[in-house]
Amino acid sequence: MFVSNLFANADVNSDGVLDLKEILKLLEKMNVAVDHNHAMQICQAAKKFVLKHKKSKTATLQENPNSLTPDEFIAFCNLVERQEEVKPIFKKYDGGTGKLTPKNFGLFLKNEQKMQLLPEDIQEIIETCESCPDLRKKHVLCASGFQSAMRSMWMDIRRVECQYVYQDMNQPLCHYFVNSSHNTYLAQDQLTGRSEVECYVNALRSGIRCIEVDCWDGSNGLPIVYHGFTLTSKISFKDVMLAINKSAFEASEYPVIISVENHCSLSQQKTMAELMRDIFGSKLLTVPLPEGMRILPSPNQLKNKIIIKGKKLSSGTEPDFMGEVSDDDETGEFDDEQVKKGMKRKIKGDRRVIAKEFSDCVVICQCCTLKSVRDLEDKSAFKKVKNIPERRALNLIQNHFQKLLFSNTWQMTRIYPAGTRTNSSNFDPLPFWRAGCQLVAMNSQTPDLQMQVNRALFEDNGGVGYVLKPDFMRNENTEYSLEGPYPPEWRKLLIIEVISGFQLPKKPTKMGGILDPFVKIQIFGVPADTQEVRTKTIEDNGFHPVWNEKFEFVINCPRFAVILFRVFDNDDWKKDKVVAQYGLPMNCIGTGYRTIHLKAADGYAVKAGTLFVHIATEDG
Repeated sequence: MFVSNLFANADVNSDGVLDLKEILKLLEKMNVAVDHNHAMQICQAAKKFVLKHKKSKTATLQENPNSLTPDEFIAFCNLVERQEEVKPIFKKYDGGTGKLTPKNFGLFLKNEQKMQLLPEDIQEIIETCESCPDLRKKHVLCASGFQSAMRSMWMDIRRVECQYVYQDMNQPLCHYFVNSSHNTYLAQDQLTGRSEVECYVNALRSGIRCIEVDCWDGSNGLPIVYHGFTLTSKISFKDVMLAINKSAFEASEYPVIISVENHCSLSQQKTMAELMRDIFGSKLLTVPLPEGMRILPSPNQLKNKIIIKGKKLSSGTEPDFMGEVSDDDETGEFDDEQVKKGMKRKIKGDRRVIAKEFSDCVVICQCCTLKSVRDLEDKSAFKKVKNIPERRALNLIQNHFQKLLFSNTWQMTRIYPAGTRTNSSNFDPLPFWRAGCQLVAMNSQTPDLQMQVNRALFEDNGGVGYVLKPDFMRNENTEYSLEGPYPPEWRKLLIIEVISGFQLPKKPTKMGGILDPFVKIQIFGVPADTQEVRTKTIEDNGFHPVWNEKFEFVINCPRFAVILFRVFDNDDWKKDKVVAQYGLPMNCIGTGYRTIHLKAADGYAVKAGTLFVHIATEDG
């Protein structure tokens, strides 16, 4: 009766049918997500069901393929909601009544999900997920409402508390991993790709908190942004600052760090400083730290602040000091000879001055080059940021791991990709995170495996771009060792059962087509925890594949483990392609029956695509 009433209300012109647009709008009101392509498929299945089970021959299968009569719409809803693997869970707690009372639903949450919720929280879930008004008044869930609850934020694989800021945000800035981008302006490769202002908007809205701006002299006296000595297009520095100002705090109120690669002349540096002060206003951090302060301020202290990372004049230095303004020296790493020649000319014959006006905009993220390993022990340099290219950083990790780890307890380190990555590929961020490096700059325009791992880490703490490092990485006296042994009390057994998928995306080709899906689960973390498994392939079923496969993982360092779920389309002739993925840190994972809301490789949500899993953990 409830669905019939909904149909009647949605049938505005009273013609007895709903078109596809009306159907999707009505389903949204019912808290049911279905994408356009799958909706058309289900329409056809519903029509066939009605033709098969009804004596009436008036079904609209051929004449209106994407519109539904009332009987067809009821069949459509049943097909959309049908997820047979959820029904036994519901029946286990419904007491044979076909309904879940708050008490029985609470028992489900406690026993299966290991969730202890207050009565008012249980009531909120029922109010949100039960679409029938009569049942909401009675404070009960029907089977359809229970299925809706299983797709809700409360049953997401990412625990509810991790969907919000829950970590201590009063620690020094160096105690956090910070979501960071390299050459943020580039939409494509490093040599001929487009530079776009919109790239900054997208990065900031995705939760990235450290962005990069490469600044060069513009022909009209106004600085420009592009990848110097390449054929990448040029954009206005002013337009970039305006875009940053507009989008800086849409996704997160925590500080934005602008890593300025400053290649400008004295006059245009002054213009940069004037523009930043005018556009950012009070958001720009320009006030020096209090006298005697020997630690970096916290994210809470820097809320809604924009921090400029760049070269700063030393105390007592004459204004407009002659010296190198930039320290991201990628010379010699480029494959392109023209780029090499241009970079060498810059370093040998074009030593520029540092404008006092620009220097005054740099407070706590003062760029420095790591000249020797001894620099890692200089605690007086806590306001400086070590800028290290990936190859040198890997060498430091191999030969001076403990010193780098210790220095990162009181000072920040930024790692940036080698110049040879002209196709904007990404390095593996894990070695640098293991050493406590905070600003691991990724080519966020490239949706490769490494970028997916990066996104997975920053799903923690509400996705605000700041994740508190494990306590053993914040303690200067830690005995943490990269290769172990790890304390036995850390060890966990992680058990994941991949039950089913629902409305998986189409094949990632122009022609589309039906998937042959399989799921790959990958664990990333300390070397001992790196592992990978996969399910069997389900042929020709991307709408509702069922696997029911269980896997066990021994995790030695759970606080540092990241779990990635990737759905592939099996192809006998070509390389298997990722059609959807989702990752998160192990400490965020919820137990019991959980829904994984999948994302595309580029991090954007996939409409309605989900995996249904069961998670359990035990002490190892």
